Amino acid sequence: VLFASCSQTEKAPSGMAYKITHGKGNEKLIKNGQIIKFNLQYKIKSNDSVFMNTANEMPGYVRYDSARSVSEKYTFLEIIGKLRKGDKVEFTLNVDSLVKQGKIPAYDKMFKKGDFVIGKLEITDVFANAELLYADQMKEQAKYKEKLAKPIKDYLTKNKINAVIKTDS
Repeated sequence: VLFASCSQTEKAPSGMAYKITHGKGNEKLIKNGQIIKFNLQYKIKSNDSVFMNTANEMPGYVRYDSARSVSEKYTFLEIIGKLRKGDKVEFTLNVDSLVKQGKIPAYDKMFKKGDFVIGKLEITDVFANAELLYADQMKEQAKYKEKLAKPIKDYLTKNKINAVIKTDS
């Protein structure tokens, strides 16, 4: 007897289709008031073009508010209560529905009638309080600043230019 993965496509109350792939371990479901750290990618289905990806920049953070998630229709926020640290979610948003709900202004070269936006969300951490969140944000900001500075440092080194690198104090 073969067992299938427990990740199946489901529908949120708003009609958003999603598929959760649970991470490893025995992490608990995200609780009301906890803060999640996540990476999020959006791409257009018809041409497979990515138009947003936090993995290449700063991660996203949001406090889980179960009351708010009920009113947050047609976004990943409405299913956060079903997730755990390490989980990945792929969800599909119909462009026509996004336009109708005012989540995008209108059809254009990127958002075409009948197309879909594919979202990929990964919960990378969960924080119990703001102090833990702020400590993590400071660490992430430092990594991001270093990432931005690296090409400049490499250019200066390659071209044997001595320069003083000024940092924020």
